[in-house]
Amino acid sequence: MATIEQLLQFPHGAAVQELHCRVSKAFAQRQGQGQYGPWTVMDLELTDTTGTMRAQWWYNLIADPAHVMGQDVLISATKNEKGTLQGAKIDIHEHQGKTYRRIKVDGERLAFAAHVAAAATPTNGHAQAASAPPAAPATQPTPPPTTAPASAASAVPARLTLTEYLSAAGRAYRYATDVLGVTDQQAAVAFADTAAIATSNGHLVIDQDRDSDAAPF
Repeated sequence: MATIEQLLQFPHGAAVQELHCRVSKAFAQRQGQGQYGPWTVMDLELTDTTGTMRAQWWYNLIADPAHVMGQDVLISATKNEKGTLQGAKIDIHEHQGKTYRRIKVDGERLAFAAHVAAAATPTNGHAQAASAPPAAPATQPTPPPTTAPASAASAVPARLTLTEYLSAAGRAYRYATDVLGVTDQQAAVAFADTAAIATSNGHLVIDQDRDSDAAPF
């Protein structure tokens, strides 16, 4: 388990593992369109008993910072298919001659602590034992989505049919409402906005072959 005091000493790109902290400040969500599709990001200030640190929460489904501020959260990188930790890492950058240090965390790698505890408690009321964290930070962390090279292969198709989108959105919807604690209304608005952006950019099409000349709707 990491503390903010320890993370402030970590090098650029080091993975963040098992950070329990509180969101002391949350700012308005920003949205845009990137090389790999729509993105969202929310700036946060995190605190624990050892210190304070900034963070950026990418691809979050909660647009209202009021629903995030004051929440106890768990931030932890996860392993990809190669066993490399990714999704939560230290980012050190310079701006106007000053050096800044923050955490960059993607999507579900930031979870509300109350929902994590509820998910870990079986129906008999006895909490399951927490697994031990990995021994050391990753030495070769995966770059954040915004800095991925143009030649990198994307796991998401260039365009999705409506059926494929609804299938993927359904799984994400259940995660957002069951684990992250997002209300049904908030999740519905988020997915509707994503669908609208994808449609306007030609990434969402009527259920036909992707290679056909059918126009996006």
